[in-house]
Formats: sequence, C-alpha cells, structure tokens
Amino acid sequence: SSTYPLAAQIQKAALTDRTMPKGGALSDGEAQILGAWLAQGATRNGGTPPSPKLREHIVWSTIRDEIFEKKCLDCHSPPRPEKDLDLTSLDTVKAKIGMIFDRSVITQDMPLPPFEHLTLEEKQALGQWIALGMPE
Repeated sequence: SSTYPLAAQIQKAALTDRTMPKGGALSDGEAQILGAWLAQGATRNGGTPPSPKLREHIVWSTIRDEIFEKKCLDCHSPPRPEKDLDLTSLDTVKAKIGMIFDRSVITQDMPLPPFEHLTLEEKQALGQWIALGMPE
C-alpha cells in the first residue's frame, strides 16, 4: 500500500495548527482518530483509484448514499434507529463523527454481521469528507 499523499499537510493543519476543518478544530476524540491513522502510515488502497462517486464530489449526499445507505441504514435510520443513532441526519452524523469513524474504520466493529465492513475506498472517502470539514 502507498502513503496518502496529503498526510503531512493534514497532520500540520488538523493536529498541529488546528486550522482544519474549516468549521473549527477537531474534537480531542477526532484528533486522536486522525492521529492514529497518520501514525499507522496513512495507508491507502495500493494505488487503486477509488470509484468516481467516492472521489470526485465528496459531500454529505455522497457519504449518505454511497456508504451509509449500503452499510448502515438498515439499522440506523428512522423510525427507530439503533442506539438512537440516525445516520440519515447530517446533524447527528456531525455530532457523532468521532464515534462513527472509530467504530467503522479504526476498531471495525461496525457494521455488525451480516453487513460487510467498509472497504478501503469507503474508509478513504469518509476520512476525506471529514478532512474537508464534512461539507453538505
């Protein structure tokens, strides 16, 4: 696998200078998750380019439709989302993004079987969306 090309810039802006994302500095939990990813080499999918939907226009609807819809919304959507985590709500996702990233990318204990874990491509897209400030 290769190193994510913007890792040094992300480290400086998000963790050192704390000027990223645009909406304000990362929470301590988010910074810890990002720091762990960077410390592990900020690896990416062996040079295989992500699908166009997950790399060209990463905004909330892309994350919702290409990741959450496929992997999460069977359990985490209205009318009774598991653990009161409604992943159809951008506000909820933004409020819980550290936990969502930790459970789906770092510890990989979500989603539960029979659903498949996020692919490298999906993890990268989610990480990029977070790094961009979770744009709508």
